Amino acid sequence: MAELLNQQERKAMKRLAEELGAAMSMEARGIDEEEQLQVRLQQQVDEGQLARLPYLEAVMKESLRLHPPASTLLPHFCKEETEVAGYRVPAKSMVVVNAWGMGRDESVWENAHLFQPERFVAGGPDSHIMLGGPSNYQLLAFGRGWRGCPGRNLGLTMASLVVANLVHSFNWDIDHGASTRR
Repeated sequence: MAELLNQQERKAMKRLAEELGAAMSMEARGIDEEEQLQVRLQQQVDEGQLARLPYLEAVMKESLRLHPPASTLLPHFCKEETEVAGYRVPAKSMVVVNAWGMGRDESVWENAHLFQPERFVAGGPDSHIMLGGPSNYQLLAFGRGWRGCPGRNLGLTMASLVVANLVHSFNWDIDHGASTRR
């Protein structure tokens, strides 16, 4: 939510709200904004609708790229000597993967420091990347393979539902003139 709110023109927030509104068929009702807000507060996005929300999926991927649940993955031990990216890794070495650093690597991600969910939308430069997908290692928020997080699907589903319902149910904005100090 913080990344959606901190964008300059809130393009991602607006696009996500439009996608959610369309999925919940709000625009087709022809009611004014105040009535829409009342209806939205009564409706909730459910798990069955998540598959029809590709921009929400892109927002979640981008959020997990910038803010993985754990900054490093669980340590692994190297059974035999190997070479990774030109570095020699001796046998019996402990290897720790920096998921936070991988998500901000400028050699892998264009504009790595910016929140740009569009990179994961169909036709985007990284649309082929899946969370824990079989052929890519750029997005490892939950680890991979049999050592990956067993709660990945539940965690991603619940986080997606929370973000979807918060964006769908409320009109979000930040008062940029307000002081954050007390």
